[in-house]
Amino acid sequence: MTSALPRVTVVMPSYNHINYVEQAIRSILDQDYPDIELIVIDDGSTDGSQNFIRQLQQSLGFTFIEHGTNQGLNPTLVEGFTAGTGLYTAVLASDDALLPGKLRRQVAYLETTEKAGVYANGLKLWEDGKTESIDLSVVARRFTEGRMRNHAYVNDVQAPLFQSGLFRKEAIIDLLPYRVRYKSDDWIILIKLLENYDIGFINEPMFLYRQHINNTYRSYWKMFPARLEIAATAIPDVFRAEAMSNILYSQAQFLLVDGQYSMGMRLWLTALVMKPRLSIVTETVRSVFRRTLRKKL
Repeated sequence: MTSALPRVTVVMPSYNHINYVEQAIRSILDQDYPDIELIVIDDGSTDGSQNFIRQLQQSLGFTFIEHGTNQGLNPTLVEGFTAGTGLYTAVLASDDALLPGKLRRQVAYLETTEKAGVYANGLKLWEDGKTESIDLSVVARRFTEGRMRNHAYVNDVQAPLFQSGLFRKEAIIDLLPYRVRYKSDDWIILIKLLENYDIGFINEPMFLYRQHINNTYRSYWKMFPARLEIAATAIPDVFRAEAMSNILYSQAQFLLVDGQYSMGMRLWLTALVMKPRLSIVTETVRSVFRRTLRKKL
């Protein structure tokens, strides 16, 4: 019997997440949505993930692609997005998980509004099993006000995560050149989606964003030049100073949490000079306190 609802393709890039990948896969296949195409692509894992995923494939049934050597995240995503056959496309990292009802609710939203995509909120999932809300109230307000694109130009930290979303396949395929060109791809994809398509946002948690030592955001020096490249080449001139300021500001936060106070304060002061904001002192103190407390716990 053929479902009247459109197919959803979920692409899962996997790399050395043997302890998490089963939860991620089951969170997709357990969704209360009738037509899901799951494509898992293991990008040359060295921790036994490929054999483990192959066993899961035999019992659960999904498409599994294995890379003999590591090719990188973006080529893996391009392969998965291109292979997908669904009207809508989503992505989920192999260390994260969907919350129940995510796909059904987002499909209903897109079918009702006829938008090209919709982001959502999520919950941080810590190693001890506890969850923490992500405050995207500003993002929700900007979407409501119709000012989210301007917000995205200047702020890549306080933004919805790509893996929270569901998008029409043609929009994702159309933006593949940006994913290939830029290393800080989630930010540029958000900007280009908002520039070229009608995108929505649901301010409710729909996925679990696992926090562990290997999260990409923890490699903040590695990501720093990639973020600067977007600010320098893809942001309109009128927003560039504020975008640069916010990048330096968030980089300073990472440094201060890591105890690199001298460099952290230099970047913080530079951010303040570039684009003064009345709330920058309060924001810094609160952020550093929260991150330091969580680090100690």
